[in-house]
Amino acid sequence: MAEFGDLAGLTGESGDKKREITTEMLDYGFVEGCEDVEVLKGVVEALKTGRDGHYPDLEKKAEERLMDLLPAKEKIKIMRLKHKTTPQEVSEAEFTLSTWEKSVAKKDKKILGQSDEDVAASKADPKQVRALF
Repeated sequence: MAEFGDLAGLTGESGDKKREITTEMLDYGFVEGCEDVEVLKGVVEALKTGRDGHYPDLEKKAEERLMDLLPAKEKIKIMRLKHKTTPQEVSEAEFTLSTWEKSVAKKDKKILGQSDEDVAASKADPKQVRALF
């Protein structure tokens, strides 16, 4: 969960109630017992800056605790913003685009293969255009 980046910023809340985060707050016991979302956001932010040292496990624990306390709507928002596309999803999208591209190219060739008279006639009669496809 340490890949959440600016977790405090993703929740969209302003830091109006921001408290000063002391070194004593950067502790597993404090993080586990903390019920204040704003304080936990500050703890996560302080841990990310490395102001008092680099503690990846504590940072992960603080993020997990913050996610536990956040409302469902905010959790979903964060998860959607941080979703990583899988190679399978990329492959499926490429296949879909490739299939679409080939079908458009085929229709282009069909349209361009028409004589000038056919094109002029199809402009006059919209039903004829529909009949081509």
